[in-house]
Amino acid sequence: VELGWIPYRWTFGLFIPAVRRARKAGRILLAFSMKILESYRQLESPVKGTVVDLIANNKGYKNDKERASDILMLLVGGHDSTAFTLAWTLMELAKNKEEQNKLQKELNSIDVDKRRSSVGLNCVIKEAMRLRTVAPLGSPREVARDILFNTEERNGLKREIFIPKGSLVLCSQILLNRNPKYHEDPDIFKPSRWVEPSEHALASFMPFSLGRRNCVGQSLAKAELVNVLSRLCAKYTFSIEDEGGVDLVLTHQPVGARLSVSKAV
Repeated sequence: VELGWIPYRWTFGLFIPAVRRARKAGRILLAFSMKILESYRQLESPVKGTVVDLIANNKGYKNDKERASDILMLLVGGHDSTAFTLAWTLMELAKNKEEQNKLQKELNSIDVDKRRSSVGLNCVIKEAMRLRTVAPLGSPREVARDILFNTEERNGLKREIFIPKGSLVLCSQILLNRNPKYHEDPDIFKPSRWVEPSEHALASFMPFSLGRRNCVGQSLAKAELVNVLSRLCAKYTFSIEDEGGVDLVLTHQPVGARLSVSKAV
């Protein structure tokens, strides 16, 4: 049942404190996005080609509320996931000193403007996203047609699975990324696995989903990860103070973890 079909859903929400707080937070965030849009339009010489520029001048939107909603989506949707990926990457490097030293040496051996194409850095980022999948449940999809396929043979038996049109399916990223069928030693942080990955490993790795409705902010996320990590890992060395805990519900995130940092020698 879709929530939109529940009678008087909006009215009943007024009597639930959590719903009232969520709606208030939504209004505040939307107002903040509108302020960003208005501030951009007041600029005398705005930079062309930026995300805000493309949204502000796109005539496909019905109104500014839709534009502000997309600005908000990019701000919120890309903030948490990228921040958690950065945190996990630094934690894994702190726990694996050999990998950290190897990356640091490579970054300092090349020009700053060429670090974004560093093989070692890109392998480290991929491995962190594989091992510490930030969006563990993936993205749900509605099946556009009936699908019938055979499972692998087990104990001499094969089983047909039928998925009818209109079904909602979910592909768990964390299960794919930790599957020993696709990744050798799946629970070990091993960036070198991405130097010459197998076809199965590449096919199973989709942190930003696939298809026309993949992550709209993936280019921004990749740029942030490469630029931030290339600067930090070249200049500083990280060590674990407290591994903290793990929160694994909608997102996979570290909780209460602490790192110590020192200047690289």
